[in-house]
Amino acid sequence: MKIALIVEGPSDKRFFEKLYEQFYRHTQFEVFVRPAGGKPRIFNKAQHHFHSCIYGEGADHVIFIVDIDQSTEVNTLAKFKINGDPSKYSVHVVIRELEAWFLADGNCLSKVLDTLYQPSGYTDKIENPKEKLQMMFKKKFGYILTEMEMVDKIIEHFSLDSASQYNNSARKFKDKLSEFLLQGSPA
Repeated sequence: MKIALIVEGPSDKRFFEKLYEQFYRHTQFEVFVRPAGGKPRIFNKAQHHFHSCIYGEGADHVIFIVDIDQSTEVNTLAKFKINGDPSKYSVHVVIRELEAWFLADGNCLSKVLDTLYQPSGYTDKIENPKEKLQMMFKKKFGYILTEMEMVDKIIEHFSLDSASQYNNSARKFKDKLSEFLLQGSPA
């Protein structure tokens, strides 16, 4: 089975490609990741991305991955207008940005920051996870890292299993991937 992930930008692309390489490349799934060119384009060009992946690149299923700043998925899901077989696509909402997933993996951040770190609760409730993570990195490295630099440091130690314990959207994404693996096809 071939799965396409449509993400917002280049740092998301790098993260999900590395995640696939590290943890899922030995499965029966082939995964490819395409950046949409930003949040507005993931919505405005959803139909184009869907058709390009399904008909142009032979994907069996397309997962749109978008982050939101609110704690609700309803408004985001309503923005996706795709004329196609609903069993061939799904939308996954990352609550409060991908950095909330990073903050949920205490083991990863403890290794990267070389200090003990433990999430104090569900990280999808943190108001600005990107800013919090940037400040943690600035304290450690003396400067604010770019999104790509953060991804490069984090992905080597990141565990979706660990992050899913303290982040609901990471857990839902992990559950979706597990469902694909168990069923052999998307649900």
